[in-house]
Amino acid sequence: MSILNGDSTGDPRIAKKILKVKQDKENILKAASKINEDFKEEISKGDKTKQLLLEDGKRKGLKEEEIFSNNLVFIPTSSSPVLNFCYYITRSVDQSLSVLKESYDKKYGQLEHDPESSASGDIIPDLGKYLFENVTLETFSKIKKLKSMSRSENDQEAFIAFKKFNELCKKYNLDPTKIPDTNTNRDDVY
Repeated sequence: MSILNGDSTGDPRIAKKILKVKQDKENILKAASKINEDFKEEISKGDKTKQLLLEDGKRKGLKEEEIFSNNLVFIPTSSSPVLNFCYYITRSVDQSLSVLKESYDKKYGQLEHDPESSASGDIIPDLGKYLFENVTLETFSKIKKLKSMSRSENDQEAFIAFKKFNELCKKYNLDPTKIPDTNTNRDDVY
C-alpha cells in the first residue's frame, strides 16, 4: 500500500499530513464548485467555443493538442473546474487593482509629462501612431472590438471574432488578458 492511499507506516506525522492534504483538496473543490456555479453562463459559453474550436480544427485535420496549443486565451469550460477557479480569482484581483488605480487617479491625479519642463529635452514619440512596438492605434482598436464581439450572443459571430482576436494577439505578441473590452470596463477575456 502507498502513502497516498493512507498507509503512513505507523508514522503519525505522515498520517496528519495526509489528512491535511485531503482536507485542502476538499476545500479547493468546494470553492471551485461555488465559483463555477457563479460563472455558469460564461462557462457554458466557453464549452460552446471549445466545441467550435474542436470542430474547426478537426476539419483541418488537427489533433486536439494541436488545436489548443495555438490558443493564447484560457477558455473556462465545465471540464476544468479548478482551472476556472484560478482564472476567476486572478481576474477578480486584476479588476480590484484596476479599481484601486482609478480611485488613486481621481484622488491624486495622473502623472503627466510636460516636454518643456523635461530636463533632457528628449523628443516624445508619437504615441498615437504606435502603442506597442508595431501595433498601431487602429490595429489595437480592431483587436479590442474583436474581443467585444467574441462575447456576442450569436455563437458563430462570437467564434469567428474569438479566433481572429487570438490570431492577432499571437501575431503582435500581445497578452490577451491585458486588452480592454470596448463595450465594458472589464479586462477579462470571457
